[in-house]
Amino acid sequence: MQQFFLSTWRSGFRNRMFFAVFVLGVLLVGLAYLSASFSPRQPRTVALDVGLSGLRFSLVLFAITLIQDLVGREIEQRSVVLTLSYPVHRAAYLFGRYAGVLALIGVGAMILGLLLWIAVMMSGLHYDQQFRHRTGSAVLVGGRRYMD
Repeated sequence: MQQFFLSTWRSGFRNRMFFAVFVLGVLLVGLAYLSASFSPRQPRTVALDVGLSGLRFSLVLFAITLIQDLVGREIEQRSVVLTLSYPVHRAAYLFGRYAGVLALIGVGAMILGLLLWIAVMMSGLHYDQQFRHRTGSAVLVGGRRYMD
């Protein structure tokens, strides 16, 4: 299972689509920073809303392109037939690939989330909002508001 995880990890970073979608995510975070300038009130809240929407879009696009590229390339090159002919359980193959894709998506989400947090903190420095926003665990936990 570990060799399939490492194979997915390496091929994900070698893939051009990884960097293309990552650049798209960075551009969407930049768009969130710029959108805060158009808000007469609560620029950090606007930046956070637009940034979270951009993160959702770019991470879903990243997952779809990554899985399509990895699985599609293996089927096209017929390397999946050779891989499954080894004396390894198919479940180990699937779980290794799945864990590799999850790890790549997790790394992308952490980096883009950190960039969004920096963009939100930098936006609206000259304006004190009436309500402070929480960018910690309240954003991660579903169902909680991210405003006080």
